[in-house]
Amino acid sequence: MTVSTAVLALLAFAGWALSFYFLQVYRGNLPVDVWWIPNICRMSEESCQSITDTKYGRTFGKPNAYWGSFYYPGLILVIILVQNGIFPFSILLVPTSIAVIFSAYLLWGLFRLKTVCRICLLSHILNLFTLIFVVVSCGN
Repeated sequence: MTVSTAVLALLAFAGWALSFYFLQVYRGNLPVDVWWIPNICRMSEESCQSITDTKYGRTFGKPNAYWGSFYYPGLILVIILVQNGIFPFSILLVPTSIAVIFSAYLLWGLFRLKTVCRICLLSHILNLFTLIFVVVSCGN
């Protein structure tokens, strides 16, 4: 595995972990204070959970974290296919660009709702770093 694909897989795994955590806390299957989520990333009822039932917190009737729990493993699958030469590295520009565009829309939603959701912000930053890393790696 190259350094580029390893870093991308790590970023995608972190995104999946955040999506999994958010969705499971929202559903009541996990407590907010699980040991593997740093305090700074933990959800809060007054901000994070309150936005899930808004138009910005759901896509096609499901919480955005639900879709993240599929997106990030799908991204890992594409990274594996790239690593094995099935797809060119540049194919990663497609899903990561779409994720950043969607993140921009969701950030706009957080601004409109006057809400600070740390886990949401972290997910959007992760998406941006992933895209930047893909763009830089494509240039090399």
